[in-house]
Amino acid sequence: MHHGTHEKQLSNVFKWLLDSGGTHELGDRFLKIFLDEINRSLASPVPHGDYGVRTEVDTTGKGTDIADLVLDGADTCLVIENYRISDGHGHSFEGYQAFGERKGKRGIPVLLCQSINTVALTDGWESAPVVTYSSLLASLAKNIEKNKAWRDKHPEQRDFIQHMHTKFVKATSGEDKTTLTFMSASLDSGQGDAFNKQKKKVAGEVLADHIRERTLRLWGESNEALLRVKRALRVFVDGPLRSQLPDEMNTGDSYPKYVGRYEFTVSLQPSAFEQVSLVFGPSAWDALTNPKEWSENYRVLKDTAGTVVSTPDWTRLFVGTKGTLFQTSVTLLEILSGISDDDTRIRDAILLAKVRKSEA
Repeated sequence: MHHGTHEKQLSNVFKWLLDSGGTHELGDRFLKIFLDEINRSLASPVPHGDYGVRTEVDTTGKGTDIADLVLDGADTCLVIENYRISDGHGHSFEGYQAFGERKGKRGIPVLLCQSINTVALTDGWESAPVVTYSSLLASLAKNIEKNKAWRDKHPEQRDFIQHMHTKFVKATSGEDKTTLTFMSASLDSGQGDAFNKQKKKVAGEVLADHIRERTLRLWGESNEALLRVKRALRVFVDGPLRSQLPDEMNTGDSYPKYVGRYEFTVSLQPSAFEQVSLVFGPSAWDALTNPKEWSENYRVLKDTAGTVVSTPDWTRLFVGTKGTLFQTSVTLLEILSGISDDDTRIRDAILLAKVRKSEA
């Protein structure tokens, strides 16, 4: 069974697991796990039982809206959209629901995803149950752990599921702390340039020449974690932060599409003020190590109380504008976990850092 990060390949993996008669020989264990996850957000639960499973199902009869997975039960039809985040991304919630109800059944559109983005839950999809890869695979791993006889009899299936668990569960749980700590240690030891190079794999291999093979794995995982921090930060900036900022600061777009030394930066460009940048990880390291390469020319590092900071904490978010970078109390782990909509620490740092263009 081949799998990758493409949604069609992942849909095939989930189809295999959801099929009670599949070669995994787990019976309906995963199906029950899936239904139980859906029922967490339904007032009227979906019953356990026999469900047929299909992929790439035309919900319109015209080939214009294809559902990734469909689970058909005796009285219930689950029409599932599989995407990296909880986003209907153009698919019709009403169309999926109508398809599920076409034979008098209860039709339920479902979002299956790697991570939850509440801002993207629109156009009816805010009513859909959202199920994450990590919640499903964590439950499956616990189930398998209790069944030594199955593990011993099915080593290939066990290894495959364990690999999926490692990829989609560990990457979003406790290992974030390990990988971000590794990133911070790499920057403290002067290895920040490795993160800022375009060919990250090559840079990682150079770094791995100096330390153990584990370093290469952690280096790669650190990059993945940093990219997830950036995605989560962009969601917060374009959602809750916009509603927190005063109108004069709430003009202009956010710019997340930087590469190289500037990659781990999200910038706000209000028309009346100098650009304010939210900087973290290797980009914060580079901004302080090579200030002349940055238009803001960061020369001073302070905390949000105005005290000069001599030793940066690379696991935190930095906010900066002309000349000064502020180290906030917001950690990268907090960003990954999801910052509360009413958390104003980033807003407060932005208001502290802001400089009117007329004052620059």
